Formats: sequence, C-alpha cells, structure tokens
Amino acid sequence: MKTTSITVKADLIPTFITNIDGIGTVDTAIMKIKVKDLKFLPREANPRSFHEGSTTKKIEQTITEEPELFEVLNRGLTIVCSDCIYNRGEVTFIFTDKNQGLVDGGHTFTVAMRNSDADASVIAKIIYGDGATKLANRIAETFNTTEKVSEMSLNNLRGYFDFIKKEIINQPYYFDIKWEENAKKRILSTRIVGLMNSFDPRWGHGNITEKAPTDSYNSARHTQLDFRKKYLDFGETTDNPYYALKNIIVQIIDLFDWTEQNFARLYNKVGRYNSISVTLPDKTKIKLSEIDKNKKFKSTFYGDNLQGYIPTPLIYAIIAPMRIFLERDNEGFWYFITDPKQIMEAIGPRLIKYALDYYQIYNPSAAMKDPKFWVYLYDKTILLKNSCIN
Repeated sequence: MKTTSITVKADLIPTFITNIDGIGTVDTAIMKIKVKDLKFLPREANPRSFHEGSTTKKIEQTITEEPELFEVLNRGLTIVCSDCIYNRGEVTFIFTDKNQGLVDGGHTFTVAMRNSDADASVIAKIIYGDGATKLANRIAETFNTTEKVSEMSLNNLRGYFDFIKKEIINQPYYFDIKWEENAKKRILSTRIVGLMNSFDPRWGHGNITEKAPTDSYNSARHTQLDFRKKYLDFGETTDNPYYALKNIIVQIIDLFDWTEQNFARLYNKVGRYNSISVTLPDKTKIKLSEIDKNKKFKSTFYGDNLQGYIPTPLIYAIIAPMRIFLERDNEGFWYFITDPKQIMEAIGPRLIKYALDYYQIYNPSAAMKDPKFWVYLYDKTILLKNSCIN
C-alpha cells in the first residue's frame, strides 16, 4: 500500500502508550470530530461490507432527529494507523499498510458522511504505532463483536483467500463472488471453499471409506473453520489440503457449472428427466419440471440460462467423488488424470440417476446431511471408474 496521509479538523486527547514485547509500541488516543469535517478513510481493514439494515436506520434516526446525542448514543469509530500527529486543532493520520484504516464503525462512518450537514460530532478511538499495524487484524476482529462476524469475512480479512483469488481472478465470475458478509454479490465464497473441501482426498481416494464431507455444503461455518485451521497449521504449502488443490480450483468450478447445465441432458441418457417426481418437505409430491416452472434459472457460477429447475445441492455430492481421479505432481499439487468433464459425460448419467433415485425417497436437504448418501455415490463412482479410464 502506498503511504497515505489524511488530515482532519478535530480535538485529540492522547491516552496511553504501551510497549509490548515482540510487537512494539501501541499508542491510543481519543478524538472528537464534527461530521462535517470527516474525510474518506481506508475501509479495507473492516471485515464487513456496508449493509443497509435496522442498525443503519437507528444510527440515521439519531443523527437526523437528535444530532446533539449522536456522539453519546453511538459506538463511534476505531481507526488503526502507523502514526497520528496532532497540531493546532488538526489531526493527521498516516496509513502505510492495507490492514490499517477504519477497522470498526463502518455503518457510523457511512451515515455520518451522507449527513455531513448535520450539527453532530462523532468520537473516534485511534490506535497507532509500529505495534498497532501488527495487531490490526486482531483489533478488527475484536471490535466487530456487536454482531458476530462470519468466519468467511474473517478469513478474507486475514488474507487466507488470497491464493484462491489469484487462481480465479481472470474468470468471468470473479467479481460476482462474495468474500465478506454484507457484500452485494451473488456467489458466496463459502461455496468455493466447500467444493475444495469435498475434493480433499482425505475423504477417500479410491479406497473404501465411511467418511463423508457433509459439511462442505451443509455447514459454511464448519468448512470455514476447517479452512482456517489448515491454513494456520500448514500455510501456503501442499501439506495444506486446500492449497494443494489450488491448481485445479478453476477446473472444479467448471465441472460443477457444466454438470449443472447438462444435468437434465445427462439424465435423459438413462431416463426421462421431466417425469421425475420428488417428495417435498411437507410430504407432497411434485415433478421436478413443475417446480417454479415460470422462473428463469441460471447456473451457479457462470450465470448461464438453465432449461428449468435443477436440484443444484445434489451436484456437490455427485461431483465430489471425482477426487478419485486426482494424482499429485512432483511438487505435491493435485491434478486430474483426465478431463473431468469427459469423466462426467461417461459416468454422469448413472451417478445422477443414483442421486435422483435417492432424492425421490428423501428431500434434498435430508440427503445432503446424510453421510450415507455421500458414501453411496462415492462407492458407485469407484465401480464406474473403469468404464472411463483405460
């Protein structure tokens, strides 16, 4: 990050200077600033994106109806910077790192900026010094506790997703991915992490197993926690099962979207897709072709048009067994021994039929939570393997 300095009119009161062994100096100060004097502050360090909601409405109500109470009835701002210089009624912030900036109070800041004509002030806590930068991520996590910050947002804040972003940055869906909560994007990054989790060979790699990656679809939090633990334990090495898959992330996503787009066509090789009836959670039966038949469906990642309703959740369990077609290269990264789409073209019709036969008995939510369902499709894939690999 290029060094940036921002100067505002404000009153500043230094409070504490702390020297922490192994970290450095952490200084704190309290600042009172009129909203009309606020200037743009870097916000990349805040784990949440701005979101209009009930909290925002309450903040807006105070600043418009009782501006004199805004500084009292509001948590204010928390700013982390390298240095904070006070001189004759002006405060200058020095930012030198991407993890510095407004780490808490994003909603307050946004509301204050768009009501800059209000006769109101806001209180800010300034944390600065060489030690403050090292602690920036932890400060952001600690202050964002009024409403629990998702593991997805925290993993993004820590930079753990960076290696995934590098692999998919040139893909058409890259800017549609939601890396942090409240961001207005259509694809949760948790879906990508979940797919990687389901392709981890620890769940079985050609051998008989009773393990099943049910959390890869059913529990975003558990999957994100597992992602974080593996990153902390192994970093960006091939001992990290997620990092070891980085070279085929795009292929896995492509396989998912291709299977979604060709789901009905593949099934029609062994049956009639439009004749399939399923049992809904309320025990009523309905044909797949009749579910929201007037709705326009699009594929998950590429956003291509689908011909009708597809039970997309099942695709996670259908393609996850494709991990048995992975091998490691000399550096320890996984690769497909043949084109996964060709594999799915060959054995996909049978796998989809197996999944839909199961699905007709159980609703999709129940099937995805059932380890036996995942293992059942995995075992079937092993049996079908010889039909597409010479």
